[in-house]
Amino acid sequence: RDLQLEIWDTAGAEEYRALSKIFYQKAEIAIACYDITNRKSFDELKKYWINNLKEAVKKDIIIGLTANKSDLFEEQVVPENEAIQYAKENGFFFFQTSAKQGTGITDLIESLGNEYLKRNGCVERANFILQKGKTITRKKKDKCC
Repeated sequence: RDLQLEIWDTAGAEEYRALSKIFYQKAEIAIACYDITNRKSFDELKKYWINNLKEAVKKDIIIGLTANKSDLFEEQVVPENEAIQYAKENGFFFFQTSAKQGTGITDLIESLGNEYLKRNGCVERANFILQKGKTITRKKKDKCC
């Protein structure tokens, strides 16, 4: 059967905090992004967003900690090793992406999607079809999940 992923961007803006729990309630996978050039984005993610997510979901959820803007490496203010350590301590997967360049996104989606499949008894890895602005589905595989 196919695996369909719905990706919701709750934005990090403070005015959306009250609504964020509505988006999280039935989530199986979360992608928690921070801007490597903005220390506040990382601190807010740790201080508020992760706790808010865990409180809303109240179950074991797959979390991908995502360092965005990897194309701006020379402006990085959040050390990569600090983020990796935080991810490791909390059982999160760590990724680097650049939304501007489109790098790391396929790996992020495929890794988290395959972790979901694995946790749900599927031993076969999936290949995902990524289409901007459209539903993301995995290619059909015989008798998996």
